[in-house]
Amino acid sequence: MTVFVNRSRTAKRIVCVAALAGTMLACPLSAHAFEKLHHLGGGVGPSILNVHNNGNALGLSAEGHYAYGLSDTFNFVVEGGATLFPMNEPALKCASPCADKRPPMPSLLGQLGVGAIYNLDVLKFVPYGGILVGGYSLSGGRIDGVNLAAGAQVLLGVDWHTSRSVAFGLGIRQHFILTKFADYPSFSQVFLRAEYKWGG
Repeated sequence: MTVFVNRSRTAKRIVCVAALAGTMLACPLSAHAFEKLHHLGGGVGPSILNVHNNGNALGLSAEGHYAYGLSDTFNFVVEGGATLFPMNEPALKCASPCADKRPPMPSLLGQLGVGAIYNLDVLKFVPYGGILVGGYSLSGGRIDGVNLAAGAQVLLGVDWHTSRSVAFGLGIRQHFILTKFADYPSFSQVFLRAEYKWGG
C-alpha cells in the first residue's frame, strides 16, 4: 500500500514538473518590455452601428494609432479612425412627420480618442485592454452638416509580436457615444491590425 501511494505521488510530481517545463518553454527568453517604446500602426475591419428605432448599419472601418510605453504594462494611446456606411437606411413605415422622430443613419462616422491600455505581457501573444475618451463626428445620409458628440470606448485585443519591432493583432472596440446615446446606443468595431515599434 505504501509503495502504491509513493508511486502515485511520484507520478503527480512528474506531471507537475512537465507542465512547468512546458510553460517555461512556451514563454519567450526575453520579455517584450513596452517601457519608452513608440508604437505606430493601423487596422481595418467591419463595424456595426445600432440606430434607435432605425435598425443596424453595417460599415467598413479604418483606424490609425500612436502609443507610447509609460511603463512595462501601461501605454498612452491616441487612436483615430473613420467608418463608411452604405446608404442602407430602412424605408419609413409611417408617413411623415414620423421621419423627424427616427434618428438618421450617417454615411460617415469619424472618431478620435486618447487614453491608456494595459498589456498583459505573458507570451508572444500579448492580450491588452484599455479605455479611451474622445469625440465623434457623424455626417452624410439625412444628417445636415456634421454632428459632433463626445464619448468613450473600451479596447480589447491581442497582439502577436513577431519581433521587437513588428506586431500583428486582432482588436475589438466598443464605443459609447454618450451625448447621443439615446439615438446611437451601440457602435462596435473589429480590426485586423499591424504595428511598428521603435525606441525603448
